Amino acid sequence: KGKAWDIAKNNIVIPMADGSQILNIDGIVAILADEVIFDRKTVIRGQGVLLVLGKIRILESIIAKNPDVDRLVLVSRAERGGAIVVETSKEIQAYLMCHSFSAKGFKGTVSTALSAFNVFGGISADTLNFFKLKQGSRLKYNPKFMDDQPKLVLAKSIHYYKIYNNEKIEPDS
Repeated sequence: KGKAWDIAKNNIVIPMADGSQILNIDGIVAILADEVIFDRKTVIRGQGVLLVLGKIRILESIIAKNPDVDRLVLVSRAERGGAIVVETSKEIQAYLMCHSFSAKGFKGTVSTALSAFNVFGGISADTLNFFKLKQGSRLKYNPKFMDDQPKLVLAKSIHYYKIYNNEKIEPDS
């Protein structure tokens, strides 16, 4: 359990001395895991989609190194018990998506567990019960996610973005 995420982290995540981590993403990365947990401050560098075929839990902030350039779309599939659960009030600079791709009765949800959330990006889900969100939850749409980049549309109203980044990403020194 969690082994697929550990392997992926070795390739796309750089741990920093201050306890944070840098997520280097360029394109679409699919992870076959029951659960992916963002348990430390994550700095996004690059542009892309992290597709998890299970649950995504966000326990710490996710911020873009350069908000004008760096973008992350987090996608969870509902069939495998998927959902996106935000468990922090710290800022999440990402587009959160959770959808079912079949008629088996599964519904993709984005929810809060302990505190209000603060998302700067967007949310797309099969179900989003505003009455169950914690008081003070904040969603501010980031129009950078709907720019002139090419889009690949799969299934019902889910947009996967291939955001081109022609520069090689180098770790900060």
